Amino acid sequence: MLDSVFIKKAPPAPDPQPTTNFDSHPELNFLRNRIGVSDEQAKYLHTFSYPTFSAFGIYQGRASGFGSGYSTSPTSAFYTDNYGSGVEPNRFNYLFGVGLIWNVTTPFRVRYQVQSQKYISQQYHDEYDLISQQLRDQEILAVTRINNALKNYHEAPVEVKAATDAYNQKSALYKNGLSNIVDYTQALYTLNRAEVDLDITLNNVWQALLSKAAASGDFSIFLNNF
Repeated sequence: MLDSVFIKKAPPAPDPQPTTNFDSHPELNFLRNRIGVSDEQAKYLHTFSYPTFSAFGIYQGRASGFGSGYSTSPTSAFYTDNYGSGVEPNRFNYLFGVGLIWNVTTPFRVRYQVQSQKYISQQYHDEYDLISQQLRDQEILAVTRINNALKNYHEAPVEVKAATDAYNQKSALYKNGLSNIVDYTQALYTLNRAEVDLDITLNNVWQALLSKAAASGDFSIFLNNF
């Protein structure tokens, strides 16, 4: 079954006024996020020109089974054959240090990488401005379409009434033998054409409203009219 909702009634609140705020438009949000990512990439690339610092440390323990005085007095008091005492660490060494690595040619290479990324960011900015202006122009066009469609919609019933009156007149004349079949058929065709025009004007209002919803990025503009 065909859906006839778009030719049976007009939107109750088409709101033929342009939107003043495009900040929440999904496409513009995506473009803004892409610009932000590109700017952060430029900042990240810039950090490659800095020197690299590194810290390291080594801590070592070992066991021997010999006391610290064994070298001067090799007696049993400074020696043990107990396994547990022999593997217990009693000699320790440690080393701590800080390293610095910096290639003097790196800043020159990174500089061009950062500049290239900034050009990409500028490209995204220009694209954002272009899309933003296109969306505003599309919405202005949609608003104009809504206004024109509403005017046609309000005029269409007058056309239907005039065509109905003309058809009724020709029908009465034809039934009484005062008109021919050609005039009667022409009046019927005119009435049919007027009724079709009324359906088209209703559909045009809905289409213009949908265009405005798409341009403004707010589909509720269309859904709230059901």
